[in-house]
Amino acid sequence: MSRVVSPMELKENIDSILRELAEDRESVVIERNGERTAILVPADEYDTLRRNWAWSVVDQLGSLNADREPDDILREVVEVVEEVKTDLYAKRTPTSGRP
Repeated sequence: MSRVVSPMELKENIDSILRELAEDRESVVIERNGERTAILVPADEYDTLRRNWAWSVVDQLGSLNADREPDDILREVVEVVEEVKTDLYAKRTPTSGRP
């Protein structure tokens, strides 16, 4: 069962809560006004959750694109990635005032 703490209790006892999290392998739920606001989990459990989520996204995308050619999908993904990179670069590069 998960331990439930308030933000104040977390702040006051962060060292012991983190130690217990690592030792007991139980998640810690942070609640404010009776509502869950965050959950602390051991780092390796988080890594597993992220990996499982990523693979579920890959599976969903595969299902959604089952009728398309893989080369067409790859070409479209590369185009979109290049557009995003161009947009991000434009936002990071200060304008020099030249045309």
